[in-house]
Order: sequence, then C-alpha cells, then structure tokens
Amino acid sequence: MSRTPSSDAARPSFGTEVPDSVDTIVLVDVDGVLNVGAREDKGTAPLLLNTANCEHAFRLLRDGALGPNSTCDLNTRRSVERLVSMWYRKLPEEGAKTYGGLMCQAPSMFSPVLVDRLAQILRLAGGRRAAVLSSSWRKPSYAKRVKELEAAISARLGEEFAFAAATPGDDEHCAADRLRCIGSFIEALADSRARRGAARSTPLRILILEDFFISAPEDWATFGCPIDSVRAAEAFLRGRAPDLDLSVKIVHTYDAWTTPSGLRVSVGSGLTARAMRQATEYLDPRARCSFIGRQMLKVCMPSKTAPTAELPLAEHRHADTSPAWGDQHSAAHAGPRLWHLLATWPWLLIGSSPSSPCRTPENANADDMATPLHCK
Repeated sequence: MSRTPSSDAARPSFGTEVPDSVDTIVLVDVDGVLNVGAREDKGTAPLLLNTANCEHAFRLLRDGALGPNSTCDLNTRRSVERLVSMWYRKLPEEGAKTYGGLMCQAPSMFSPVLVDRLAQILRLAGGRRAAVLSSSWRKPSYAKRVKELEAAISARLGEEFAFAAATPGDDEHCAADRLRCIGSFIEALADSRARRGAARSTPLRILILEDFFISAPEDWATFGCPIDSVRAAEAFLRGRAPDLDLSVKIVHTYDAWTTPSGLRVSVGSGLTARAMRQATEYLDPRARCSFIGRQMLKVCMPSKTAPTAELPLAEHRHADTSPAWGDQHSAAHAGPRLWHLLATWPWLLIGSSPSSPCRTPENANADDMATPLHCK
C-alpha cells in the first residue's frame, strides 16, 4: 500500500482561538455530513457510498451475491445489501430523489452536491462567521484531504476559505466522546472571551453539523447526564458556557431503516433537504430552500430591494446519479463509471482478504490503498 506523502503533514495544527468579532460558529463534521456512509458491525469502519463501492455492489448483486447460492461471505453480503439499500432509499423531503444522488465520486471522499450545500450554509451565516472542524479529519494525517476540501469549498463560495480552528484533538470512539470534545471547545472559547472581557459583548450562535458516529440520540449519554435527544444535547453544550450569550443548534445528519430481509441500515445521511431546512431556519428564519434541477438545492431569502433574491452560488454541474433502471439486477449495467476503491478512514470497505470488504483501521494513513469487494 502507498503511504501518505510527507508533505501531507506539513500543515500546522489547527488552533482553538476564534476572534471575538465572530458571531456565528459552524462546527463541521465531514463523514456523514459531506458524504454518506453506513455503520456496519461494531468496531469496523463505516461503509462509504461512492461510485466505486456502488459499482462493485451492483456487479456482485448481478452475480447473485444475495441469492441462495451466493459464494460471498456474510459480511460481504451485508455490505452489498446496505449499499444497494442506500442507493434506492428516498431522501426525506426530496420527493423521488435517493441517497444515490449524494454519493462521492471516487477517489474523492466528499460529495460535490453536499459541499455545495455546506457553502450555502456558510454564506447564509454571514461575514462574521468562523468554520470549525470537529471531524476526525482534524488529525494531522488528514491534512492533504482538508486542503482539498477547503479548495472545493472555496470554489463554491467564490472566495478563499479555510477552517478557522478545530475542536480538541482527543481520541474519540463514540458520540459521547464527540459531545465531550465539542463541549471542551465551547468551554475553552468561553474562558478565552471572559479573560478578554468579551464574554457578553457579542451574542454567539453555534451551529453544529454532526452525525455523531452514525448514532441515534438515545446513544449520546455522557458525563452521567441523561442525554437522549437533540434538545438535551444542545442544553448540555450551552451549559458548558453559562457566562456566554450563547445559542446552540445541532443538525443531526442521521437516518436509519430496516431492509425487507431484516437488515438494519444506519447512515450518516449528509446535508439532506431536511438538514438544510433546519440549518437555514436557525441562521435566518426568512430563508427558504428550493430545488434547481434534480439534486441542486438553493437557499433563497427575501431582499430589501426585490420580492425575492437568491443567494449566489458558484456554478457547479454533476452527473445525474439517480437510478434509471427498472430492477436491481439490471442496475449493474447502468451504474456509474468506476475508479479503484480508495480505502481511507473513516468510510471504507473493511478487511484485507479478497473474500470480504476491504477497510482500514481508524489510524490508517489517508492515502492507503486497498482492493474492492470480491467473492470467493
């Protein structure tokens, strides 16, 4: 496997300071927010919805991977079923559109559609905003990917963009750990502003875009607190900075369902229309979301000089990835063009044997390569 180039770690570590002039902080998770992936067995990395994985899944489906005479192992069959189920799953509040339209174009680890949507949130947050990275991507080994993501956001914003800071680089393994890190960031921010006498000089909004390790709210309990809802988590985080004039909004990018065979599918769902509506209503209740074309979502808001005005968008075109066939077995012939499967934490096909999905552990280098799914 190739190793991450030494220049990948050349970027200095993120700071934790946010200027006192900032009135809106957007905390951004990447996996499950700017891409879509499914949680599999405990202790394994999630499964990325991208062109390479979907093509492989539909090829195995065509070859009978889910049939009674399948030669694939159980883990591979489950991966295929989850990928196919995600591909066909309709998006909440988006009509007939499916998660297939939000997948990444391999080898990229973020969806161009979802990056477009994040750019609109950042634009709506105003000129006194700061974007803070709360993702595992804040680790030094992901510096190259962060630069690629910042460049993509810059192109869609039409201006230079960089993350202003990151949450503490503590080890995280579950939603409680992520809540703890975000809480520590908010507490440090409050302490810093208090030392400068700015604790209440500027009302502060914090918008958190998170899938919390692809988990439901009832799994979020931390510090012995009974956190079992988004509202309870917001109150917990506000409590970390009681002296700040602070509001907190969590947009939980999570979805779950059960397939006809009884397989549970839990996904980090990305910035769906439902998530976008929650974010825009928090930032500006006047804002409205509307669709342009098949998957493009625009945020519009009233203008003082015209009845309505659309927030400007950097031009972006992408392939139509919605399924256009009548049955799953013929889907393999109409699926997307392929790249090699890029196995990079945290959305990967796990295992190294040719009979199982290929994955890398959490601490793997960002550019490590692995082979796609195979049957025996």
